[in-house]
Amino acid sequence: MKVYFRVDASVHIGSGHVVRCLSLAEVFKANGHNVVFVMRPQLGDLCDYTRKRGFDVEHLPKPSESMIPQSTADYQAWLQVSETTDAEDFLSVATDVDLVVIDHYGINTHWEKLVKSRTLCKVTAIDDLVREHSCDLIIDQTVGRDANEYLATSPDSHVFTGAKYALLKEQFSQLHPVAVAKEIDKQEHRLLLTMGGIDNPNATLKVLHALSHREPVIQTTVLLSDKAPHFDSVTSFCGSHSDWLTHIPFCEDMAALMLEHTIAIGAPGSTSWERACIGLPCIMIPLADNQLQICRNLVKKKAAMSLSLDEIAAQLNTKLDELQHNFESMRNNSFKLCDGKGCTRIVKKISELGWL
Repeated sequence: MKVYFRVDASVHIGSGHVVRCLSLAEVFKANGHNVVFVMRPQLGDLCDYTRKRGFDVEHLPKPSESMIPQSTADYQAWLQVSETTDAEDFLSVATDVDLVVIDHYGINTHWEKLVKSRTLCKVTAIDDLVREHSCDLIIDQTVGRDANEYLATSPDSHVFTGAKYALLKEQFSQLHPVAVAKEIDKQEHRLLLTMGGIDNPNATLKVLHALSHREPVIQTTVLLSDKAPHFDSVTSFCGSHSDWLTHIPFCEDMAALMLEHTIAIGAPGSTSWERACIGLPCIMIPLADNQLQICRNLVKKKAAMSLSLDEIAAQLNTKLDELQHNFESMRNNSFKLCDGKGCTRIVKKISELGWL
């Protein structure tokens, strides 16, 4: 079986889509399938990283002029070209394709129809925006998502929804029982701050300024990529407060890193399910419109709290006190959401459908 992933990363898109695709790709590969990533090179892409993870990467033509998104929901600019052009570019490099996995907000039903009309492959869409699709399978890992939300507009698709299908690296399922059994000293919390690989609004520095006013300060690890536009300012601040801050630009084993911490502050993207799996109650700060529903659902499940960017300075420390007060119940609620076995479940389901 030959599986193609159509996914991108950039300074505007972030890295989460590629990261979750890599987690799923690892399981396909472990089951003996040939996996190829199809990506469009651009500033902040993860093409080299994907190749270093052991996967073949087909590069689509780089646009002569980059499109700059006009908002966090300008998904056409994420794609950099029209859907028709992108589909044609994909078909020019995808040979003997059996299964296509799409994880891209800029790709919609038009792309899916075009590719299906020209191949015999099955098409899977990873989504969390409840859009109309013309594909064979839809995966939405959002907690509380109902499959009927997609079936209303995509009745011919198989739909797998909920955090039981969260696309996490195998290390998370391995460490989940370790995290559940771990005893926590609530007097010695360690905080993990990770606002995504890019963090365009520099929420990381806003949070750090707020945390610096706590007495006593809390030991904090800051994870921010050197691809982030505000990397230097965050590095400088952490260097000036090295008694309680540790800054790392990259972590290969996020599950192990999270296990070293007890609470978190972060964006409500794909990392939400990683935190839930390891039992890290979190204050979530949405950075884009597409993160708002995830944020609301996790708050409803009482596994996390939320703040807006504008509320960080005035309310962060009060929220953090509240989170620590409700730590035990929030930690248990987190564990109930995700066990880290989503990728294995997806590949098993696809196999049961007879596609593998």
